Amino acid sequence: MIRLHFWPLLALLTCCTPSPPGLTRIPDFQVLQSQVTDLHHALEVQVTVQVHNPNPFPITLKNVSGQWIVDGINSLQGTLPDLQVPASSESTPTFKTQVPKPSNFNPSRTHTFRFDGLYLLVSGTQQAAIQEYTLFQGTFKTIEHQH
Repeated sequence: MIRLHFWPLLALLTCCTPSPPGLTRIPDFQVLQSQVTDLHHALEVQVTVQVHNPNPFPITLKNVSGQWIVDGINSLQGTLPDLQVPASSESTPTFKTQVPKPSNFNPSRTHTFRFDGLYLLVSGTQQAAIQEYTLFQGTFKTIEHQH
């Protein structure tokens, strides 16, 4: 008896098959650069991210809002500007905000951050609410603010 294993072939065909028409895939976010300045009373966070649109049509992320989390502690509710990403392409926005310093903040060590949020994903006439999603995350060391 000869046994044929179709699972590897099925997995290969599934990952290499284009998405069916009408299905919108969620964009990927990657932190390219993060800079945090210690303002003594707060942290000024500047994050540059690359947003990759895997869809063969343009998408817009609207009403982006969420929570900045520094060192695992919720720091600040925030909103980000709407973002348009061309078809099968990338966009590289820079977001800048101030967040309160965590009580355990130590400027000489590396800290973590992330932005958990929700947004409305718009593609043509279709809209989908994306909720409870980590848009981006990374690490930083602070730069001392000079007066």
